[in-house]
Amino acid sequence: PCPTGGLMQAGAYPTTPDAYYSNLQAALAMAVDAGAATQGLWSKFLTMGTPNYTGTPVWAIVPRGAAAVVLVPIVTLNASNPLVAYNGSSTLNWTSVNATSCTASGATAGGVWSGSKSIAATASQTLANLTTTGTYTLTCANANGSSTPQSVTITVAAPLLPTVTLSAKPSASVAYNGAVTLEWASTNATSCTAGGAGGGVGGWPGSKTLSGSQGTGALQSDTTYNIFCTGAGGTSATQAVTIKVAAPVTPAPTVTISADPPSVASGGSTTLKWSSSNATSCFASAGAWSGTKLTTGSEPLTGVTATSNTFVLTCSDSASKTATQSVTVSIIPVPTVTISLSPSLVSYNGSTVLSWSSTGATQCVALDGDGWSGDQAVTGSMTLSGLKKTGTATYSVRCSGPGGISAPQQAVLTVAVPGVPKVTLNATSATSGSSTGERTLTVPVNNAVTLSWSSADADTCTASASTMNGSETWDGTQLTAGNKVVGPLTESVDLSLKCEGPAGSGIQTLTVSVDDSGGSAAVGTKKVGGGALDVLLVGGLLLLWAGARRTRVKTSRNLARNGYMK
Repeated sequence: PCPTGGLMQAGAYPTTPDAYYSNLQAALAMAVDAGAATQGLWSKFLTMGTPNYTGTPVWAIVPRGAAAVVLVPIVTLNASNPLVAYNGSSTLNWTSVNATSCTASGATAGGVWSGSKSIAATASQTLANLTTTGTYTLTCANANGSSTPQSVTITVAAPLLPTVTLSAKPSASVAYNGAVTLEWASTNATSCTAGGAGGGVGGWPGSKTLSGSQGTGALQSDTTYNIFCTGAGGTSATQAVTIKVAAPVTPAPTVTISADPPSVASGGSTTLKWSSSNATSCFASAGAWSGTKLTTGSEPLTGVTATSNTFVLTCSDSASKTATQSVTVSIIPVPTVTISLSPSLVSYNGSTVLSWSSTGATQCVALDGDGWSGDQAVTGSMTLSGLKKTGTATYSVRCSGPGGISAPQQAVLTVAVPGVPKVTLNATSATSGSSTGERTLTVPVNNAVTLSWSSADADTCTASASTMNGSETWDGTQLTAGNKVVGPLTESVDLSLKCEGPAGSGIQTLTVSVDDSGGSAAVGTKKVGGGALDVLLVGGLLLLWAGARRTRVKTSRNLARNGYMK
């Protein structure tokens, strides 16, 4: 039984919702029937829960027939994170029943937790960047009054001391005039400040971002950079980095030298030109060109020869570092020339070939020589013929070019003293061969012969024939050597060539026998003892006889006519 005029609360109940409500209704009926509730019949009031509610149920009994009673709101409040780090966050969760309004009070979390809040059965709000410990309160109200205020305390840990790091990339050592990049990063800080011995270099001192990077610019001496950061937890330790700068490297001297023109004839002139860098002085040491020189300049030189054509220049700086360069002027070779005669010994009225060649020459001049003088090609040859001036003759030549003038070169020609002229006369036929070595040649009728002749020690030659027929004749003045076609021949003929010179004359005769019988005939002369023996071959018969003169023979039919056969 419930106490008179009191609340009835079940401390234990069936675990299923249906059983829970059935038992509740039965308990209420029993209380009313027993007259335990002196204030009348109470109605059921369930302040919290649903048919699925699993917590401890709360209800009240009111007199039967009494008006409905509206209770004051009931509210709960809790924090998801009751202990947070400095600047941390936590979420407030609350529930309310029968509330028409809910109001936040207590700590405000920077103004976030204040004023009207949601009256939904379940609500929440996150408090961020918490820096102080605070108690957060929620009170809900309705027409009957206000709920008991619910509070939760969120404890904020003390702020951490700021930290900062500082480094140099890619290295804390650089060459003279080199640069690095400074990189820094901080934690638990609200501001950072740079300073140190690097003040003024690269704009380093002053306020900096909480993290970042910055170049130093060109460094010429060891430089220290530092930085510290501050925050709610205080001030960090100062971090510093020292950049080591290597001593400056003085560039070594350099020098260049040239000659213009780069090539000269022996004894010629040129101009030396030179320039240097990182040098304070220069000195020449090459024979005719020596002594102190400007660090940049030019100078003409004369009398350059193969033994004085290399020029050396050494330049140095204040630290005694040196650089040396040289230039060699090429000496253009003096032209050379050769001359020859082939043959160098010739007979009277003979001929020879004069040849010459040169190197490094642009022109040649004939200085002397019988019939050879004036400008000549740098290489050439010529035939000298009709040489009649006996004794020796000198042919000289000299050539010139960029390298100067060659020494004259000469060749000596000897023309022999003429003797009695010597004459050689031969006949050749396409059908009968040659008379070479013989004084006769037999040819068929109406054939021509080719005469070839030469002479020695002769000035002029004259041809003659015992009789002549055909379109090409053999008579009159001829060259001292040559070839000529005679004929076609219709009868036998004696052909002679007489050549004359300073020492007399010489003659050569040959006989061409014409055969018009279909047989063969040959006439010749053979010396026997001190005289001459004439030879006649007719058919297979050989006839020999001696006489003061030879008689022309045509065929075997006219032998009797000329007294040689009967």
